[in-house]
Amino acid sequence: MNNDNFDNILGECGITRSKGYHYYFKNYIFRDIDLANKSILDVGGGNGIASFFATFQDDTCRSLVVDPIDDGSNDLMLIQYKKMRQLFATKVDFFQGYTSDLSVNEKFDIILLHNSINHVGEDIVSQLSINEKVRSEYKERLHSILQFSK
Repeated sequence: MNNDNFDNILGECGITRSKGYHYYFKNYIFRDIDLANKSILDVGGGNGIASFFATFQDDTCRSLVVDPIDDGSNDLMLIQYKKMRQLFATKVDFFQGYTSDLSVNEKFDIILLHNSINHVGEDIVSQLSINEKVRSEYKERLHSILQFSK
């Protein structure tokens, strides 16, 4: 598939303003990252668009999208995920919940946090620069996610 195909398929899945995602993910999010035979934990991945791009780039890549489809999200995300899974790949799985609900035995090569502030610390991020206790809490939250790295 070429670049236009990725963006066009996104449009078919109900992604508004679907043009330019291929360029964005290739040149910014996954730039210089070898995706061959890699596993990705996509924290707060919503509809999984970044994960689908990764498997589009290299079909040996697999991903687990973790999202509670809760605050900051909506049911449309899950509908879009299901449409993309049908059209793109079956190597992108979805877990509706939080990373704290996953088995700590599962490990991933890449941990992706893309537009996922509400999954780490939206409730405390405004205090990071002025409150040491909040910084410590934020680090603990990040550490709980990083426990899934290989």
